Amino acid sequence: MSFEIIISQFAELELKQAVNYYNGKKTGLGDDFVAELDYIFEKIQKNPGMFPRVIERTQKAVLKRFPFNVYFIVVDTRVFITAIFNTWREPKIWRDRKI
Repeated sequence: MSFEIIISQFAELELKQAVNYYNGKKTGLGDDFVAELDYIFEKIQKNPGMFPRVIERTQKAVLKRFPFNVYFIVVDTRVFITAIFNTWREPKIWRDRKI
């Protein structure tokens, strides 16, 4: 079974900010970030259960190259991405998000 990925407005904004930041550091680095994120999304889409729960229903996928975690909640056959979150930021910010 394949799960539908739905990205929240907060996660979308975090994605755009990260891409802009990395592209400002080095040409193409933002594209590398998106490629790694796409890879994580594919893994989540195929088998979200492989990722650990961190709080209640929220699960976490860790990017390898970049200091970001993807937080998501599975509801039936949909995966709601609630945060694409830099690990340097205060975690309380994403914890308060709901779907």
